[in-house]
This record gives sequence, structure tokens and C-alpha cells, in this order.
Amino acid sequence: GATAAQGVIAQFRKFDRDGDGVLELSELASVLQALDGSAWTTRRVARLFAALDTSKDGRIQYAEFVDWAFRAGHAYQVGRRDEQAQMSELASLNTEEKALWGALRRDGPQDGRARA
Repeated sequence: GATAAQGVIAQFRKFDRDGDGVLELSELASVLQALDGSAWTTRRVARLFAALDTSKDGRIQYAEFVDWAFRAGHAYQVGRRDEQAQMSELASLNTEEKALWGALRRDGPQDGRARA
């Protein structure tokens, strides 16, 4: 819904340091390494960036981030009845994508709204 979309927008803006509407590798690295520098090595950030940059143009557009956030959110949705599909979706997320989802859930907006 609208609240989930607002959460995704807030997360994207947190990463988009220069406000140009796309995420560069350095922007993603800056935020993740500030959250946990030992967990988010340069190699792990690069692997995550490659997974989210589905157009392979060297930048993560807003649409790519939104698509990923809702795909990951659906995979982690509690109470789904389609267990086999859910397990498949979870398996399709790489380790870095799962770690990013966890970081967004822990460190997302703290105003009580749903997070991405």
C-alpha cells in the first residue's frame, strides 16, 4: 500500500546522498558501511550492487530499487500459504540481498510506519 511505498521512498532517499534519483556504488557503500563496516566489505557491497542493478548500467534507478524491495518483501511476508513459492523466492535472493533486507528492517524509518 501507500505506507509501504513511502517506506521504500524513504530508504531510497537515505542511500541517494546527492539526490539525483539514482544510486551509485559509492552511495550504497557509504550507507551500508556506516551501518556496519565489518559486515559490508567492498566485495559484498559490489555483489549487492550487481544484484540490484538489473539494467547493468552501473547505477541503481529508483524503479530497480522499488522492484527489489517489493520482491524481497513479498518473499519475507509472514503467513503466506504458498510455501513452496515462498521458499523459491527466498532462495533466489543472494546473501547480500538478504543482509540488506535485514538492515533496512532494523535501521529503517523509526516513525512507526511500515518499512520497505
